[in-house]
Amino acid sequence: LACNAHTICDSELRPLGTGLYPVISIINH
Repeated sequence: LACNAHTICDSELRPLGTGLYPVISIINH
């Protein structure tokens, strides 16, 4: 994924927000 643990992105890799989904962020880390 092009996104890191601090930025949630959608299927088109657009940033949706920061820290809105901490669980997903941890998984993506």
